[in-house]
Amino acid sequence: MPSSIASLLSGSIPIFTFLGAALFLPEERPTKQRALGVALGFAGIALSTRPWQGGMNIFFIGILWMFAGSLGVGPSFVYVRRFLSHLKLSPYEVMRNPSHCLR
Repeated sequence: MPSSIASLLSGSIPIFTFLGAALFLPEERPTKQRALGVALGFAGIALSTRPWQGGMNIFFIGILWMFAGSLGVGPSFVYVRRFLSHLKLSPYEVMRNPSHCLR
């Protein structure tokens, strides 16, 4: 997969963050503008990657793996906001000792 397509797909992380926030953070209600922005972002990624063209056997699998990675990273921001923000940990503390996150 070309790196340009991989970077476009990694740009879908905010889309999955938005969807996770809409589902699991009641204080983050989606607005029409945000929903439109997410829809346009998703359409732009789909049009740019063009999964319907050419050698879809490996290319399509690469697209699916990149989306799976983004799907894993996006909700992590929602998790931190919902369950860890009250601990007032610095990013360095979370990185240095992730066991703080399990309390």
